[in-house]
Amino acid sequence: MNAYIHRRDMPWAHERPRLLMLPRPLSWALGIGLATAVCLASVQAQTASPSGRGEAPAASEPQAALIEQARQWLLASAPQQGAAASIAFAPLDARLQIQACQGPIAFDQPFSSQPSSLRARCLKPDWTVFLKRTDQPAVSMAKAPAAKTTPAGPPMKRVVVAVANLSANQPVEASLFKVEERPLAGPAHTYFTTTDGLEFAQVVRAIPAGQAIRATDLRPSTLVRRGQPVVLALERVPGLIIQITVEALEDGRFGDQIRFKNKESGRIMTGQIVGRGHARAS
Repeated sequence: MNAYIHRRDMPWAHERPRLLMLPRPLSWALGIGLATAVCLASVQAQTASPSGRGEAPAASEPQAALIEQARQWLLASAPQQGAAASIAFAPLDARLQIQACQGPIAFDQPFSSQPSSLRARCLKPDWTVFLKRTDQPAVSMAKAPAAKTTPAGPPMKRVVVAVANLSANQPVEASLFKVEERPLAGPAHTYFTTTDGLEFAQVVRAIPAGQAIRATDLRPSTLVRRGQPVVLALERVPGLIIQITVEALEDGRFGDQIRFKNKESGRIMTGQIVGRGHARAS
C-alpha cells in the first residue's frame, strides 16, 4: 500500500510529493484486515434480519405437537383421508399462547355440519382450542356404527333423537336428547350419533319430540354477545385462578378468541369463550 504526504506549510512544499513506501508484509496485513472486515459486515447484514426475506415465524413446540397429534387422530378416525402430510390447518390466532399438555389431548368434532372444525381439549393445563381444516376433508367425522339390516325395511342406525319439542333458535343441552336405533333413509353421516358438544348449539328450526336430529337442524350457538358482562378467568400464578367481570366487545361462539374491556381499569384484554357468559384469558 502506497501513500504520500504533501503539506504547503513545509519547507519542501514546492517539491514533488514523495511516496511513502510501507514494508510489503505490513501492506499485506492491512489488506487482509480490510477484506476480513468487509466479509464480517456482509455476513452480519445477511443474518441480522431473517424476516427481510418474508419468512414466517416458526410455530412453538406445543403448537407443532398439537397439529401433529390432530393429523394422527384424523388418520386413525378416517384412514381413507390419505397421508398426514396432506392434512392442513388454518394458522391459529397469533395472540393464542398454547401451553404444553401434560397428558393426552382429546379430539372430537362437535358439529357434523362443520366437518372442517376440530376441537382439541387438554386437562392439564386446562385449555380448549378449535382447529380449522383447510384441505377439504373428504368425509364427515361423525360416523354411525355399522348398520343392522332388516328384511322389512331400511337399515337400523343409532342416532340422536329429541326427547321434547324444540323451538327455533332455542339453546339446547345434552339432556334434551337421547340415542336410539332408528330405521333411516339416506347417508348416516347427516345425523348426529352422539350428544357430546351439543350443549353449545341452538336449534335452527322447530323440531318435534321423537325426531332424529340431522346436522342441518343445529348450529353453533352464540354464547357471548357484544356489550354483555362476562366472567373472565385469569391465572396469574399456576394453580391460582382469579375471576373478574368484564364487558364483551364482540360476539363469540364456543372456542372463539374475542376482546373484552375491564371497566374499572379501561384495559382491553383477550380471552377464549368456554361457556355461556364465561371466558378464559389468553
